[in-house]
Amino acid sequence: MAHQPSLWHLGLKSIRYFVALAEELHFGRAADVLHIAQPALSMQIRTLENNLGVTLFRRGSRAVELTEAGKELLHHARPLLADAERALRATLHASQGISGSLTIGHISSLAFVGTPFLIAKIAEHFPDVNLIIKPVSVYNQRRALLEGEIDIGFFRSPMAGRDLKQTIIHRDEFALAVPAGHRLATMECVELRDLLNERLIMFPDYGGELGVHVTLMRWLARENVALDRVQEADGFLMVMGLVSAGMGIAFVPSSAAILKLPQLEFVRINGTPELQVIVAVNAEEASPIARRVFSLVSELCNPDNGKRFFRPQ
Repeated sequence: MAHQPSLWHLGLKSIRYFVALAEELHFGRAADVLHIAQPALSMQIRTLENNLGVTLFRRGSRAVELTEAGKELLHHARPLLADAERALRATLHASQGISGSLTIGHISSLAFVGTPFLIAKIAEHFPDVNLIIKPVSVYNQRRALLEGEIDIGFFRSPMAGRDLKQTIIHRDEFALAVPAGHRLATMECVELRDLLNERLIMFPDYGGELGVHVTLMRWLARENVALDRVQEADGFLMVMGLVSAGMGIAFVPSSAAILKLPQLEFVRINGTPELQVIVAVNAEEASPIARRVFSLVSELCNPDNGKRFFRPQ
């Protein structure tokens, strides 16, 4: 049966020795380049030829030449070694958290306010990291982080438990979004009692313990305010669009005022509760790059130390 060489016969060490000899065409010089003894190099090349069942070099008394088979192997061997070097560097960089892939989850209300600027900063600090950005509702973020669907999450309100490592990166409050020309649009600051008989557009209640809806309803309950005319709308942009269209008013994070939508005004509300923006990773199984990005974001956006990169001034 004819000899059938396989990939097992092409170890990277043998390929490296082969390329050195093919470039030097002299056993002594190639051995010096490789920092090994000449007999050891000769044995490695002979073993490679025997394993492959081909002659790679013509050996003369004064010169070494590549055979046609040797020339063909050299054509493929150089990029093979280069790929191996890149693979090694990528592996080491991934273990150090400076390359690889990072999936970022965010809630819809942060898609235009703050988070894009943070993601741009992450890309600047980690240019070799492939960023995957996807919307994930606050009610799904814990599951997504724990199951590895996302590596880092941005949402509102801290989550209970120790399975997530999380920190506050922005402190916000409610503002009132009203249609341009609305009776409240000219007021500098409104009270909750000013909103009676107004149609309220708000995010749906998904039955959780987190998010803008829950914070809002708890605040209204504490103030004994009941707003009966309610239109639910799923998605931050839809809520804002309906207000702009004159369908009603909406409680939104005050940072949303950065959006300059037509026919839309923002008014301060007296006594609003705090809205927090959180960044979180899996406490036990976060990847090295996720941990490094978490540290970077925490450093850039520490509202208690006056760092407000989250919302550009």
